[in-house]
Amino acid sequence: MLIVVAGGLGEVGSSIAASLVSLGHEVVRVSARQQSVADDREGSLIGVEEAARLLSEGRVDLLINASGPGDRRGPSATWRDTSRLLSSASREAGTRAVLLSTTRVMEGYGRDYEEGEPPLATTEYARLNAENESVWCASGEDRATVLRISNFFCRPQGRESPQVGLLPWSLAAEARDAGTITMRSGANLVKDFVTGADVAAAALLLAERADAPRVCATSPGAGFSLGMLAEETACAIEQVSGSRPVVSFGPDGDQAPRCSPSWLAELGWSSSLTAGGLREEIETWLRDTSVA
Repeated sequence: MLIVVAGGLGEVGSSIAASLVSLGHEVVRVSARQQSVADDREGSLIGVEEAARLLSEGRVDLLINASGPGDRRGPSATWRDTSRLLSSASREAGTRAVLLSTTRVMEGYGRDYEEGEPPLATTEYARLNAENESVWCASGEDRATVLRISNFFCRPQGRESPQVGLLPWSLAAEARDAGTITMRSGANLVKDFVTGADVAAAALLLAERADAPRVCATSPGAGFSLGMLAEETACAIEQVSGSRPVVSFGPDGDQAPRCSPSWLAELGWSSSLTAGGLREEIETWLRDTSVA
């Protein structure tokens, strides 16, 4: 398949593109910040307008948009224009288009929720992603699909990467720099994670199935309690440095609302992330950052 991945320079887009290439697909990455270049590892790189022209030619089999608003993007971010232009182009070409959103658009629910329920955002990050879903669906109509993903797990590209502020990398950074892992919540709170390979597999299923829903979620992801995350991180630190960090937890509270099992799960989709894989990635990152 010829697959266009918007947001191709970001960590999410790069991880998904690499997974698609490893599966034998031809990948073209899209970025609003770069002109055309060649990169055999993750596909060629083009600009947004060039991507729209490529879509209009009708040769693209799938568009994946990973260029939505991130935690550290300011109000001048171009994600609205990118979503509107690429979604419209995919509709005109009859190409399946998948927007990567986040389950955090559902953060306002006080109960477990179904994957296709309307967003209920309570933070600016969630509100902007809910807005992006609306722009995407309005522009793409019946060709536009939203895939809400849980916590994305990929190795940070550097010390200043936004991923470093997220679990489990924030734990690894604290342990590396301070010799401690400090959790404000209790050890039993569970978080769901997905990898680039997981999201790539989900997007391919959405592209291939005529009965795919307009809104879908990667649920359940790989579930790790905070206690498990701390343990795997502590083991990784000990393996790399020879010293085990001191771990502390806050009080146990109620589990945050989670997405019910999804359409993807009914088809046999599941996350490939394991505790061993998580620990190995943390170890690799720690070794890389100690050299940098």
